[in-house]
Amino acid sequence: MARLSPQVLVQMARNAVQQELNWKPTAQHAPPIPTGATADNPAAALAPLDVRLLQQLGFRAYYDESVAKSSWPVPLGLSPQTLSVFGAERGILYESPMSGDILLQRSFRTREFIHAGLVTSVNGNGLIDDRIFYYDLSSIEGDTDHRGLLYRGYTGKLRRRMSPTQGDRFLRWAELEVLDECLSSMVA
Repeated sequence: MARLSPQVLVQMARNAVQQELNWKPTAQHAPPIPTGATADNPAAALAPLDVRLLQQLGFRAYYDESVAKSSWPVPLGLSPQTLSVFGAERGILYESPMSGDILLQRSFRTREFIHAGLVTSVNGNGLIDDRIFYYDLSSIEGDTDHRGLLYRGYTGKLRRRMSPTQGDRFLRWAELEVLDECLSSMVA
């Protein structure tokens, strides 16, 4: 078993957003199931737009045309809440971010994870009122707007403040193991 580098995804996502996706409607470029993917779960097509963007970027970043397969290790069709459960079950849900992690924003009101994005860089951290710790991040997100408001339908690069004190978490998908045969065909 081997692991994928999160920097491949970060660089591909930055380039894709810079060249073709920046502030375009997420629904136009994040299909319910990525082109070339197959899903065992019939509910996979129901993933929300923010997660569909991550599926599309991850699937494309690790797609090997020679075997017509992607080594992207995150299952299709999860919501931000089910991504958190998936990460917790596998011990890859963290309070501190790294570049390449999937950010999971938690609702203060419902206490569920309501939004996901890709951390492209961690720019610093600090405290609000000596109680609330936060990280300043750069991210790529779907189903938002230029101000970072949720459910606005667009894809773009954002600066976002995430607080583990308030329940935000980070899914370190790169710690998932993938089959060596997928990686060996990508290297060859």
